[in-house]
Amino acid sequence: MKKWMLVTLLIMAVVAVSSVSYAWFTYVQRKSMVKLTANEIEVTLFLNDDVLTTTIDLKGLSYISFEEEVMLSDTSDGFNEAGLNYLVKINVSDQSPLIKTMIEFHSIYPELIILWIDEGLYDENFQEELDYLSYLKTIGMGSSTKEAFLESLSLHNEGVLNSIKTIELKPGSIYVLQLVMWLDYDSLITTDNYLDNTYQLELLFHMINGKSEFIDE
Repeated sequence: MKKWMLVTLLIMAVVAVSSVSYAWFTYVQRKSMVKLTANEIEVTLFLNDDVLTTTIDLKGLSYISFEEEVMLSDTSDGFNEAGLNYLVKINVSDQSPLIKTMIEFHSIYPELIILWIDEGLYDENFQEELDYLSYLKTIGMGSSTKEAFLESLSLHNEGVLNSIKTIELKPGSIYVLQLVMWLDYDSLITTDNYLDNTYQLELLFHMINGKSEFIDE
């Protein structure tokens, strides 16, 4: 049985800029706008068409049954439309040098289903992925259990974010990732007052000069 209900998601976006090529950086925030400058590095982050702010209150997360509507379903039957999706756009200034971006994304909620999609560079032919069911089924192909499927999804997301930090973004370019989220009703620890749940997520953006490398800690 479908349990599409709306709850609140609070995303905490924390942005950091560093560069081995320059000795200083500044952080500027005006009217909810996040702009980052490290000597010549200048990047603006967008969530859909809105400039990414440090705290985002997103409404529209839907409860679904992951096993019934993903693993056991052959048709979307509204599942694709139930996903809360956002385009994360990394907009590099024309005056910026090459940059690389590392994104960290933290969630502690077992019921929160997260899908990252690498949409690539934005151009006039850009069209985001919207058939999430087919996309998920490709990721989980061969998984015999829900746990195995979710592990494959976790590895996919990790792979997407790991690949981003190796890409050199040119001045004037826009790189796009899609973030899609659902809530799995069957994974709730307790269903008491579950519609009042609020979820907090943390996004960390690290940026360096494109000729530098991120150092794994």
